[in-house]
Amino acid sequence: MTSRFRREEINPHLDGYFADARGVLEGLSSSVPSVGNLLTRDYPEFIKRVLRNKVPIDLVKALMDRLPEKDYHREGNPKLFSRHGFLTGAASMKYLGQAFPPPWGINSHQYDFSGNLSDLSGRLLPKIEDAKNAGEDVHFLAHSFGALIGLHAYQQRPELFDRILTMAVPYHGSEMADKYWLPLLLLPIIFPPSLLLPSIDVRKFKTTSPVLADFRNKGLPEDAPILNLYSDGDEFIKPYTHALLPEQSNITNLCIPGIKHNHFIYDPLVREVAKMFLNGMDMGYRMPDHLDQALSFKQTARIEELVLVNDL
Repeated sequence: MTSRFRREEINPHLDGYFADARGVLEGLSSSVPSVGNLLTRDYPEFIKRVLRNKVPIDLVKALMDRLPEKDYHREGNPKLFSRHGFLTGAASMKYLGQAFPPPWGINSHQYDFSGNLSDLSGRLLPKIEDAKNAGEDVHFLAHSFGALIGLHAYQQRPELFDRILTMAVPYHGSEMADKYWLPLLLLPIIFPPSLLLPSIDVRKFKTTSPVLADFRNKGLPEDAPILNLYSDGDEFIKPYTHALLPEQSNITNLCIPGIKHNHFIYDPLVREVAKMFLNGMDMGYRMPDHLDQALSFKQTARIEELVLVNDL
């Protein structure tokens, strides 16, 4: 007599792991170029910043400071500070940056995402303060961990920011980090070639992270308008509602239906939404019409879904 076992009888959590793997695989079309930029054109700058920040030897720091810096800066006013996410290259943000031609200026470079939140926001603030002191309007556009860094900086010095747009920000952490932080930490032992990769320690994104809890408990100031984009298809922030910012007068949470975590930085609809918001355009009931015209009526079905999902 042959026994029949359902998959969930063998392991009740198996379906969850299969769903996680399927989501990651479905997001490869945007994740691969993002990581690819890091491992190619932005890798030398990443290594330089890691050495500069992590090696406690003055000679090493001095040598790193003498090396030419690769960045994607452009002078102009207003100034757009653009920051990429975890395990991605700064070059990945160039598509979004194309929506802000001169006279806009851009401040964008590869940062050491293995650092902690307070250190990274502390390095960002002097740059923003310099721009503000030079009489420039400061707008912040960031994805994932880069968005967390910007919000942390805003929490410290809200008067420096004019407008903020965040995408796929792990504000409440992610259950994916809860489940997979240890296997990822042990990956170099299990798969030695992964030693060539940058750090993939995701413990700072755990839902139980005391750093994130302290950050949330302090709250976000109500000085600058904030548009936060999230997706119900995000494969890395689970549940996707963990990417929502608190409901308050200056914050709007807008769902971009169905897209994957890294697809935010390559999506034409997201780019037009960012362009509208950061240029101070009306984000009210006329927004769908503006988007449809800006995208030459090629994204009408998606815009209709956007309206439906967000009850616009």
